[in-house]
Amino acid sequence: MLDALFSTKGRIRRRDWWLWSIAVTVVVLLSQALMHRFLGQASFTEDETFKGLPSNGFQYWILFLATFGQWPTICLMAKRWHDRNRPGWLAALGPAVYLPQVALVHFGGLASGFAPQFATGVAQAVWSFVVLAYSLWVLIDCGILDGTQGQNKYGPSPKGVGAQPEDIF
Repeated sequence: MLDALFSTKGRIRRRDWWLWSIAVTVVVLLSQALMHRFLGQASFTEDETFKGLPSNGFQYWILFLATFGQWPTICLMAKRWHDRNRPGWLAALGPAVYLPQVALVHFGGLASGFAPQFATGVAQAVWSFVVLAYSLWVLIDCGILDGTQGQNKYGPSPKGVGAQPEDIF
């Protein structure tokens, strides 16, 4: 289990990618919901800050969870892309796409002193489109398309395709 969630080595089947991805998503969303319930606000606004620092720690926990929740996701995507015979570093695009969106949503209220509200809204809309495009690519490439049949440069097939009987048993 730890190898599946915290290692980028090897390959993983679509079925396993789906199951682990859903489990990680449920844990992160449940944690965020519980923190929201017990710790407070979901985003920063000007009146919640003191000298530019937030007066409520909830936003830090959300960013921590968003960052921490990315590691198992990165590992799962790297393994899935290995199964598709693609480099695992493509999984690093996830935080580069999702974390700015989280920051725009949760820290957008702080930008109102520096930029008009319209500009902040446009940035959120444009970045939402980037997140949508990236998410569709990951969904299709990792969740729908089949992996490489048999051995590839990242290891043996997780389905056992092309393996010798002694490799399976």
